[in-house]
Amino acid sequence: MKYSVQIFFIFILFNSLNLYSSVEFKKDNGNLAGFYSNLVNYEESVILRPPFPAKLEKIKIYLGGQVPAKDTIWIHNDPTDGLYPPSFYSRHLSTLCTLIIDYDGQAGWKEFDVSQHNILFGGVNGITIQHLIKKNGPFFGSDKGTQSAASYTSLLNDVFTPNPKFYNIRGSKYSLTKGYFMVRAIINYLNSDKDGNYIPNRENKLIDVTTKAGLVANNSLLKSEMATVVDFNNDGWDDIVIKNYFFKNNKDKTFENVSSLINAPNNGTVWADIDNDGYIDFIAVNGFTNDRLYFGNSDGTFTEETDDVLKVNAPTVSPLWLDYDQDGLVDLYIAYGRTESGGKEVYFQDKLFKNLGNRKFKEVTVEAGIAAGEPVGLDCWGATTTDYNNDGLTDIFIATYRLAPDLLYRNNGDGTFTEVGKSTGARGVPTANANYFGHGMGADWGDYDNDGYLDLAVGNLSHLDERALSSNKSLILKNTGNSEYKFIDKTDSLRLGFFEMNAGIMWGDLNLDGYLDLVHSQYSYQNKGQEKDKNTRFYLNSGKENNYILKDMTYEFGAFIHGAWSPVRIDYDNDGDIDILVASDKENVKLFENQTRKLGNWISFKLIGSSQKGINMSAYGSSVTVYSNDKKFYRSLSGSQLNARASQSSNELYFGLGMNEIDSVVITNNSNSKQTKLTFNNLIKNRKYIIDFDGNITELNQWITQLIYPPNDFVTASKSVELTWLDMVNADEYLVQIATDSLMQNIIYSKNVTTNKLSFEESKHTDMWWRVIVIKDQIEQSPSDIWHFRLNDVSAIYVDNDKNDEIFDIYPNPSNNIIQLNLERISNNSYLEIIDLNGKAYYKNHIKKTNSNNIMTIDISNLQSGTYIIKLKDNLNVKSKLFTVIR
Repeated sequence: MKYSVQIFFIFILFNSLNLYSSVEFKKDNGNLAGFYSNLVNYEESVILRPPFPAKLEKIKIYLGGQVPAKDTIWIHNDPTDGLYPPSFYSRHLSTLCTLIIDYDGQAGWKEFDVSQHNILFGGVNGITIQHLIKKNGPFFGSDKGTQSAASYTSLLNDVFTPNPKFYNIRGSKYSLTKGYFMVRAIINYLNSDKDGNYIPNRENKLIDVTTKAGLVANNSLLKSEMATVVDFNNDGWDDIVIKNYFFKNNKDKTFENVSSLINAPNNGTVWADIDNDGYIDFIAVNGFTNDRLYFGNSDGTFTEETDDVLKVNAPTVSPLWLDYDQDGLVDLYIAYGRTESGGKEVYFQDKLFKNLGNRKFKEVTVEAGIAAGEPVGLDCWGATTTDYNNDGLTDIFIATYRLAPDLLYRNNGDGTFTEVGKSTGARGVPTANANYFGHGMGADWGDYDNDGYLDLAVGNLSHLDERALSSNKSLILKNTGNSEYKFIDKTDSLRLGFFEMNAGIMWGDLNLDGYLDLVHSQYSYQNKGQEKDKNTRFYLNSGKENNYILKDMTYEFGAFIHGAWSPVRIDYDNDGDIDILVASDKENVKLFENQTRKLGNWISFKLIGSSQKGINMSAYGSSVTVYSNDKKFYRSLSGSQLNARASQSSNELYFGLGMNEIDSVVITNNSNSKQTKLTFNNLIKNRKYIIDFDGNITELNQWITQLIYPPNDFVTASKSVELTWLDMVNADEYLVQIATDSLMQNIIYSKNVTTNKLSFEESKHTDMWWRVIVIKDQIEQSPSDIWHFRLNDVSAIYVDNDKNDEIFDIYPNPSNNIIQLNLERISNNSYLEIIDLNGKAYYKNHIKKTNSNNIMTIDISNLQSGTYIIKLKDNLNVKSKLFTVIR
């Protein structure tokens, strides 16, 4: 018998990326004043930035002119946060899509569908809609309004005429129009109700805890373009140094200012155990013969003792500690900047200093091959170490300024280096001038696609005028590995945003899904409030199934900081996820606590060397690989991990694992002319380990779990919810507490359980907060974060019969015993849930694709007749469909 099956493609909104009624976003008043028809070869540009994240569906333009003609319209990202638009010269850097249109010669509103380009903007990100005025048009219509300096969006650019007020540079002659150009965007807010109204995405947060954590001095927040994370008292908890201010971690989410005990004036610090005595030391950057070394003492104090050879009359920018010759002593590479004298710029050659022991050094710049790689001095604002070719030898990368090619020094293993930036492609991508590349502001290395090879992210400041023709924007360069170790530009395919003032950059798995995410700061020459904010951007890696596309989550995370130069990694509360310290001298340094929605397990390592095996005590030159099922996760501790200037990230190596278990962990170091390899087959997920190369393991007994579901600020129409959190293996039990206030003072529910989930039902209260406390050896450990959820809220469900997004298929539908899902375009990190129309959950599980057909079978024989919702949620979206059960 053949059945007629009706498939229901109806989408339900659960704080999700679902699209409903379109919104027409505009600045103009709709009353035409006229056209700028006499300004031939001027660019007409409109900057649009809706208040909330949205998808661009169409653009709508009032075009004028009496002659039918073709025209080209460009849609760019907004690289200056609304200050001024890109130009003809920077289109190759900023264009999101290009439209070639046929204007019919009839003035009026014209609409153009651009939905297929999947352009996301709004919140902190804008777009620019632009074209070039031709003799007979068409022209953008201008309204009868009056633009203000505070809210302008429409500009003209005499793009081909040299600007006598700005070094005769073309593409920089901007002027405001009197009124607003009549250019609009038809959008769908990414989280909206059935009427198109925006609903905040409440599930992901980076919370500014700077003041609460005590990162202040004299009751004032600190301004600095640099910051460093280091455990300077060796207690297993990372501390923070902000130039002259030293903050000790109190292990309770606060810091104590202990600067008076250290008293080391500096313009940045970079740390390592220089003399292998077990106490960490540092270089205090001051430059011009004023750099100083401070050595740690057993009582927590530091003693200054600086070899004269290090007192170089040059502007120190980025010092790097590394054991380049593998003799068990960390050596010092110093990248220098520039000065100005008599109106001319003066550059300085970088130097390499070999550690001789006994706190003495010898300069080896020439004999080590560094001088050959930089025959004349270059300007540097960012340098870092790496092992780009996986040979166990520490290499050096220099992000150069003033359009010079970036430098990659390959360690030859014999005490020398060869500069291979050109042959590998690490120096940057070609520009209109064969000798010009980028304005490097910082760099970081990380394996974003989990292929076992370190990829390179470079922060480049870049311009919008004709200088853009000879300048790289920020780059993500994929390491091909496979013995060649070449670098391929993946910047556009990964959708890293182009912003003029991009600066320091940092990899880190923020949501523990097993893929490295990205934080990219944006500098400013103006203090906050003096210009439009230049925000640091926070991106989530969407994973292999989505080609590792980076999604800008800055607005959703609620993490805003203006004019920052340096982001660095820290887990300040030792709860297993990466928090972020961002240094800005134009607003203030901010510590963001990570309360984003977590998608998996984690593990982390702090490594210690071995004097017996000739491995420096900082364990620089090491790597860690975590094997899990068919995956491997790779991190390198090659040396100082700088993200810009003298801003150093934690030496702790963090791993997000997704929902994977740990099979084995391999730690290697190649010092003393031999490889030391440690293999562990019994390490436990969601733990922090301190491991030395003698094989000793210390587990940091910080029993803090991560909340998983419901996500923070979850809203449902149901009166019940299933709470889940990360399983802390070997915990005795968990204490689950639910309160009606965010401070957990009015606890209405408290229960001890032995598993990492709990079903909770409540009809009296609506808004509730919850936390989980691990109990180990009958002792309550530190509590988890506190998250909020709301039950009994019927506004949580909206149905739209018109939108159909073919993300996954359900069949048969209707059904009675089983359903099958085609998950070809669904991530393995997705979470699947079946609920009824009242929000009651019947099935929850993480997606595990088990065959090449991407088919998942679910037994629904226990469901009664009725309509149910399947909801699939990954780290970016939620998609839901209805299906019917017939008995």
